[in-house]
Amino acid sequence: QTIICSLVLPELTGMAMEEAVYDQEHSGTAGDSLSRLARDNMADNGEIVLHGDSSRRVTVSMPQSLPELQYHANRNFASEKANPKMFHHGRHHMQHNHHVSKLAHGDVVVVEQGRRVPPQPPGITTHMADYIPHPLEPRAAPRLLKAGPGAPFDGVSSYTNDYVEHPITPRQPVAPPVSKWPRGGRTGDTMYKTQYPWHDADPRPAAQPRHSVPRNSGPFDGNTSYKNDYVKHPIRSRSAAPAKAPRGMPAPFEGASTYNTDFQKYNTPRTGPAKPYPSTLRPDSGPFEGTPEYKREYVKHPLEEKVMVHLEPELRRIRTASLDRT
Repeated sequence: QTIICSLVLPELTGMAMEEAVYDQEHSGTAGDSLSRLARDNMADNGEIVLHGDSSRRVTVSMPQSLPELQYHANRNFASEKANPKMFHHGRHHMQHNHHVSKLAHGDVVVVEQGRRVPPQPPGITTHMADYIPHPLEPRAAPRLLKAGPGAPFDGVSSYTNDYVEHPITPRQPVAPPVSKWPRGGRTGDTMYKTQYPWHDADPRPAAQPRHSVPRNSGPFDGNTSYKNDYVKHPIRSRSAAPAKAPRGMPAPFEGASTYNTDFQKYNTPRTGPAKPYPSTLRPDSGPFEGTPEYKREYVKHPLEEKVMVHLEPELRRIRTASLDRT
């Protein structure tokens, strides 16, 4: 516990002094009322004033948290360094969320100019560390020996020792077995022939027609049912149509139709255009001084001014400690 307290206490003391300096200077109090310890803790934010480049100013809406403000700084000015430091009016280092709550409309936040990080050597994998490629040495070409005069091989190879050639003994041909069945003659009957013997059937006599009614070879003198039902009548000659009398001249229609009877036409006098009634109010040619319904229903409210904050990249730094001593 003693070790933890000794490590945390200096950090908490520095943060408390820094917050006290930020709050007093932000509220407008004189810097002379600060103690020497407070001035020593302002080495990063009080003694060095950062002047921003107004030509590269970027205006954003009021951020609600420090990460949001850091996002705008990274997006616009962090091309070489990630998460650069931000200073309120170039003096006070902003590193907590309550620093953002002290921003007002039109305040300027100067973003520290990032320093280029030296390039790091490329990473090495365990495969590259374990398996180091070595340069291949070229193999020397084998020397070709001159072949001497050809001679027959008189030795014995391992193949000849292992696979000895033996003489082949000819085999006697196998004679087929003698059949026990006697050759020629009848050998017997099959089961089908035994179970289904053939019988000779006697032929049936042919059937003769019976002549119960004597046949008559004469012509048919009767009437069919068709002739009895459909009697043929003699066709009567068609008489000529009487000639039509020629039409005379058309005469006017003197009767009355149902339309004329139901919808009779009356001769009514034509009425003239209606005249407007005289107004009871006198016309006023002066300007309208009342309030129309549109203005009463849709009241124009003033638009709330959007709170904005300016971000500027660091242009140069000036030490104010040396100026105060002089």
